[in-house]
Amino acid sequence: MTESRASLTFVRPPNDVRHSDSGHLHSPNTRLDQVLALGSEGLTDKAIARQLGLSPGTVRTYWDRLRTLYDAATRGEVIAKAMNRSSERIERELKDIRLILERCEVILWLAGKSGLLEYVSSHTLRYSGLPPSQLIGRDFTDLMPPDEALTLQRNWIKANRSGCGLSEQVHLRRFDGKYGRFRLDIAPFEQNDEAILRWIGSAVPIL
Repeated sequence: MTESRASLTFVRPPNDVRHSDSGHLHSPNTRLDQVLALGSEGLTDKAIARQLGLSPGTVRTYWDRLRTLYDAATRGEVIAKAMNRSSERIERELKDIRLILERCEVILWLAGKSGLLEYVSSHTLRYSGLPPSQLIGRDFTDLMPPDEALTLQRNWIKANRSGCGLSEQVHLRRFDGKYGRFRLDIAPFEQNDEAILRWIGSAVPIL
């Protein structure tokens, strides 16, 4: 599996005013952010100073500013509050993304390495007339005519080997049993150095 490492995306307090050592405003990704990020990884002030080319005293000054900005008494409390604000922001963004996906009038899905569905959009459910239990864990090609499904499965195997996506014109079965014509695009969604772990697919009607 792809190794993931948690990182902080910092959300500034409303009264945040960013200053450089010369008194000028910082651009985004400031020294404060860098000190906070390195501190959250467990680095000491001396190690942070070496990595950023600062003196340990300057690093301590940044921690004093951070304690003021986050209304925190300790370095650990600064990191905890920063992580909490970061998590809240990420959750809001994920909620927005989920809302967009649910309102999007496009057939959209995620599948694992084997091609079995892990997620389908609400529009996919509406179009197919099937409940999630009849799609999740199944092959997306179940919605296609047998001959097209076989062709897509063969091409998908080739795409797995090459690490590239594929695009096909296919027919998908509707809730009333009729078939609509779609442009189907499938692309790698998550991968490591050895293999594609997940795929994302979208199908747009061909009028």
